[in-house]
Amino acid sequence: MNDLSLGDVARLARVERPVVTMWTKRPKAGIRFPELNADGRVDAGELVDWLEATGRGNNPDARAEVALHTVISPGAPLDELWAVLALLTARAAIEDPLSALDRDELLDRVEEVDPDDDWLLGETEQLWTPELAARADAVADAAWNDATAYETLRRQCLVRTSASGLDRSLVRLLAAVVRAMLSEGGRLVDVQGSCSDVMIELAADEDHEMPGLLLVTDDPGALRPVRRRLAVHGVSPHVARFDDGWAPPSGSVILVRLPDASQESLDLLDGACLQLGEGVSLLALGPSALLVDPLADKAGTVRDELLRSGVVHAVVQLPAGMLRGGSRERMALWLVQGAARQSGRGVVRVGDLSGRRLDRTARQELLGDLLAADDPGSHVFSMLRSVAQAQLVAEDGPLVTPGRVTAPAIGATPRQDAARMQQLYDSLAQVLPPFGPGFEAVATDDDVLRAERIALGAALERRGGGASLRLVKGRRLPALASGELKRWRAADVVAGAPSRVDRLAVTRAVPDHELTRPGDVVFTVRPRPAAVVDRSGGAIVAFPARVLRVIDERRLSASSITAAINARDEVDKAWRGWLVPVRAVGAGDAEEFLTHLEGWRDRIEQWGAQIDELHALVTGSVPSGAVAIGWARDDKNNEEGR
Repeated sequence: MNDLSLGDVARLARVERPVVTMWTKRPKAGIRFPELNADGRVDAGELVDWLEATGRGNNPDARAEVALHTVISPGAPLDELWAVLALLTARAAIEDPLSALDRDELLDRVEEVDPDDDWLLGETEQLWTPELAARADAVADAAWNDATAYETLRRQCLVRTSASGLDRSLVRLLAAVVRAMLSEGGRLVDVQGSCSDVMIELAADEDHEMPGLLLVTDDPGALRPVRRRLAVHGVSPHVARFDDGWAPPSGSVILVRLPDASQESLDLLDGACLQLGEGVSLLALGPSALLVDPLADKAGTVRDELLRSGVVHAVVQLPAGMLRGGSRERMALWLVQGAARQSGRGVVRVGDLSGRRLDRTARQELLGDLLAADDPGSHVFSMLRSVAQAQLVAEDGPLVTPGRVTAPAIGATPRQDAARMQQLYDSLAQVLPPFGPGFEAVATDDDVLRAERIALGAALERRGGGASLRLVKGRRLPALASGELKRWRAADVVAGAPSRVDRLAVTRAVPDHELTRPGDVVFTVRPRPAAVVDRSGGAIVAFPARVLRVIDERRLSASSITAAINARDEVDKAWRGWLVPVRAVGAGDAEEFLTHLEGWRDRIEQWGAQIDELHALVTGSVPSGAVAIGWARDDKNNEEGR
C-alpha cells in the first residue's frame, strides 16, 4: 500500500468518493492535498500525514491501517492473520518483542501470565513460527502500539469473514449507560463475553477507572478469543460459569447480547434476569424480532412473564444500521432492573428510534431517559414514553408502538391550567375579536392527571365499532396551470397555506379525484413531519401529502392531531406509530374555539404583513425625500395648547 487511488483514499478515510475529489481542489488551513502521480495516485505516507495535519476524514486509525498493509500482504491467508493476532496478544502480555526470544523462552514467559492455559498458552505453542513472530513485531511497530495493531488487524479479519460487530455509535451509547449506572462497589458483568466492544471502549476512557469485570459463560473455551482481546488492552476479567451462583453486588450492571431471535436467546435473557438483585441493572441487546416484534407460542409466553414481573423498565427500538459488516438486522435494547427498583406504578418506558440517527444528541437524550426510567422525578422524557405493563402485554403489535397509551400528564394541575388559560384569553381579547359564545375555563376535576393517546396506525384499523380515522392518499399530479382550486402539496403543508391550480386541468389529469372535506387533516412526512387542518375543504391533495379524516369526533380532534404531528422530530418518518391525544369520555369539544384561535393567528399574520409593507415603504421613500411624514397629532395638540 505504497500509493493509493482516490477510491482507496475514500475507503481509508471513511468518506464518500466525491469528498476526496473536493479535498484535491480545496486546501484546508493552507495545506494542499498531496500531489498525485502520473497514474492519479497518491503516496500513502504523505496522505496519512495530510489527514492528521488537517483533521479530515473519519478514521482515527488511518496510519495504523496503512502500516498494516505494508507488512501484511492483501492476499495473506486468513489463518495467518488470526495467528498474527494471537502472537500480538503474547507480545502485549509479556511486554517484549517476540523476535528477541526463541520458542521455549517465549512459552516460559507466556506460561507466567497464563499458567493454566485459560486463554493464550495453547495458541502461542501451536502457532509460533519465527516468521509469524517477526510479522507480529512488524505490525505492532508500524502501528505504534500493540492495542492499535491488534484492533486494526482484527477489523480486517472480521471484514474478510463478513462478521458483524456493533456500530461505534451504539458502543458509545452502551458505554455511557454503563458508566452512569455503575456505582461504588458494583462490577460489570458480560454474559457470554458478547459485548467486548463495550469493554474496550470503557478501558480506553482515561477519565474513568475501568470497573471490575466478570465474564459469565456456559463454555469457558469460547471465551479464549475474548480474553485475549481484553488482555491486549490491559483488562484481566474474572470468569464464572452461567449455571453457578454469580449474582453481582448492588451497583452492578449486567450486559447481555442475544445472538438471534430463537427460544434459546430468550432463555438466556430469562436466566440472566434471575441473577438480578437489589440495585443491579441489566442491559439486553438483541434482535427486534425477539425484543420488540410480536411473539407467539412459548417465546411469547416467556417474554410476557418478564414484562408482567415488573423488572423491565424500558424497551427501545434502535435505529437501523446498528450492526457493521453489512447486516440489516434491526436491533433493540431492554433496560431491566432488580427487585428493589421494580416500578410501583406498573409503567414501562418505550421508544421507537427507527427513524433517527444515533448521533451525539440522540445518545445524550436516550441516556437521560434511561437513567430516569425507574424514578423520573421532574425529568421530561424526550425519547421514551410511558405505557402500562398490562397494556403492553395485551397489545398485538410491536412493544414500542402500542395502539393506545395511557400515561401521567406532565405539567401543572388542571386548576392551574384553567387559570392560565383564562388569563391568556382575557389579555388577547382586549385587542382581538372575542369568542362569540364567551370563554370561561373551569377545572372540572383536579384528579384527572392522565392523558390517553392512540397511535395513528391503530386509529386507522377497523376494530369493534370501526376505525376512528380514515386515510385518503394524495394523488400524483402533473404540472398544472394556476387557477382557483386549492391544492395541498407537501411544501404547501409545511408552509401552512395551499397553492392554487386550474380546476379543469385537475379534472382532465385525474378525473376520479377526491377533494378534502371541512376539518380534514392534511399531513406529510417529507421534508419533515407537518400538518394543517383544512377548515373549508374543497382542495386537491398531491402526493406525498395525505389526508386523515376524523370519523369518531367524540374521541379525536383534528386540531389535536395536527398539533401532535407538528411536534414530531424532523427525522421521524414512521407516521403510523405517532401518538395523538384521545378525548376522554364526556370531555368538552374545543374545535370551535380552536378554529377561533386560528382566526386570531391569521389576523396577527395579516397585521405582520401590513407592518412589514409599511416599514418597507417608509424606509424606501422617506430617506430619499420623496415622501415626508408629518406629525399631525403633535401639531394639533400644539395648536390646542396655544
